[in-house]
Order: sequence, then C-alpha cells, then structure tokens
Amino acid sequence: MANILTGPRGGKYWIDDNGKKHYVTSKKQKKTSKKEPKESTYICYFRQLDEDGEVVDDFKEWTKAYSEQEARAYFEHEHWRSIAAGKLEIDMIVEE
Repeated sequence: MANILTGPRGGKYWIDDNGKKHYVTSKKQKKTSKKEPKESTYICYFRQLDEDGEVVDDFKEWTKAYSEQEARAYFEHEHWRSIAAGKLEIDMIVEE
C-alpha cells in the first residue's frame, strides 16, 4: 500500500513507482439543495374613501414578491400618501 501524503493546500495524494502523483478523491458528498424562495403574485385590492369613509372607487394592482410582507411594503410605499391620509384601504391576496 502506498503512503498517503498531504500537499501544502490539504490535498491528499500518493506517488507511484514512476514518481507520478495520484490524488485521492473522496466520495462526493450529497449536495444539500437549498430551496430557492418561491416568488408569488400578490394582488392588492384598494378601496378609495371620501371624507365620510364611503367607498368612491376601487381598483387592484399586483406585484411579484417572495412574501406577503415584501408585497405589502411595496404597495404601502407606492400609495403611502393616500393610506396615511385615510383615503385608501387595502386588502391583499396571494395567487399561487
């Protein structure tokens, strides 16, 4: 049996009778596949309110996002003035 040597960078090898290096390869380790987060389509329903709180208009928008929090942040960022003024309410659903 040949003597197993360790190279300067940690590689394992042995030298045959002709002086040639043969590197030892270990069994391939199972790759742990990390699941990529799934991007979904989020639909946001808006209700535009008047001063009395009555609905005067409604519309919907959609965006792709990896979570409901990300989608909600997007919609709130896009319509923050109306939401802050109490003129807009939102409901969200996810479409898989």
